[in-house]
Amino acid sequence: MKEIDFFRTERKGYDPKTPSAAIKAYEEGILPIEHFIYMSTSLHPIDEWTYDVDSIDRIIAREDLTIQENLLLMKILETMVKSKDMELAVFAAESINLIEARYTEKIEKLKNERMTAKESGAVSGLARLYYELALLNEQRASIKTFYLKEAFFYAKELVTTRKIKKRDVELIIDILLALKLYDHALYVLDTINGKDEPFFILLKARVEFARKNYGGTHSLLMKLSPVEDQLDEDDKNLFLYWNIEDEK
Repeated sequence: MKEIDFFRTERKGYDPKTPSAAIKAYEEGILPIEHFIYMSTSLHPIDEWTYDVDSIDRIIAREDLTIQENLLLMKILETMVKSKDMELAVFAAESINLIEARYTEKIEKLKNERMTAKESGAVSGLARLYYELALLNEQRASIKTFYLKEAFFYAKELVTTRKIKKRDVELIIDILLALKLYDHALYVLDTINGKDEPFFILLKARVEFARKNYGGTHSLLMKLSPVEDQLDEDDKNLFLYWNIEDEK
């Protein structure tokens, strides 16, 4: 993720010193939201943290937030909701509810589309939205499991789609990995068309790595060695990471 890479390299230019300044820089498009999260999650007690609630509120009001942005905001809100400042805690709780309510609204819309049009796009959208809701509820195990099961329900339907897209296959694997259904994930990857493409070999390597079959991961990486230079930046980073882990 390019935003995360921001912290792996030397930062030059504007370097805000407070969370409030960092969030304003995010609003202006100068810095990624990760800079704000990084500065806010310090070792100081919660009551010593200062948040620009108005700026956070303006960001949450945007309806085009990505899952990565929502996940990072949730980390801050989950901390704020524990504050002894009741006004701050209520604001955080309402903000969390707002983020989840947007997902619920999108889900209901797609369910209606699925009933009328029977399009695979609606099924894919439902699987993705439930999966993202599971990610957003990482701190609530029972709710996370519920959403993962809902995502799995639609993932099973998606597998039967004739012209399943690569990004949908990746989504299905993400859901199965979250549920630790490794055999199911391998079955899906072994039965799709084009399973010998680098994209799908990398997905299979992810499954093998997740279930700690490092020998299997290494064997799959060897298949990719001849085409390493053809991988995109993210896939190449995964390739290198798994090689390093395998050497350990």
